[in-house]
Amino acid sequence: MAAREVTRDSLRSSVGGAGGGTGLVLIAQGIGLNTTGGKALVYISPFATVLIGSILFFAEIQLDRLLQRRAVRSAQITITEQLDNPRTSNEHKDRLRKKLESLEESWAADQITRAKITYASPRRSGRS
Repeated sequence: MAAREVTRDSLRSSVGGAGGGTGLVLIAQGIGLNTTGGKALVYISPFATVLIGSILFFAEIQLDRLLQRRAVRSAQITITEQLDNPRTSNEHKDRLRKKLESLEESWAADQITRAKITYASPRRSGRS
C-alpha cells in the first residue's frame, strides 16, 4: 500500500483548475468583455484556476485516503470473521493471523510515509 504519486493527482487537479478558469473566461465572453462583470471574471480567472485546482487536489487525496481506509477495514473485518469461525482450522487461523499482522504493518508503514511527506520540511539549499 504505497502512497500514490503526487504528480498524477496534481496533474488531474491542474487540468480541472484550468477548466474552471477557462469556464470563467467563456462566461465573461458571454456577458461581454467590455462590461464590468466580464472584465472582473477575466481578471479573477487565474486565481480561480489555482483555487479550483487546489480544491480538486485536496478532495482527490482525501477521497483516496478514505477509500484506502475502507479497503483495509473491510479486509480486517473479513479476516477477523474467519478467525472467529469455529470451522476454521488452527493452521488456517495461523496463516490468517500472519496476513492480518502483515496488513496492519503495511497500513502503519503507509501512514508513516504519508506523515513524513506531509510534514517534511523543505530541503535547504546550499546557500548559508
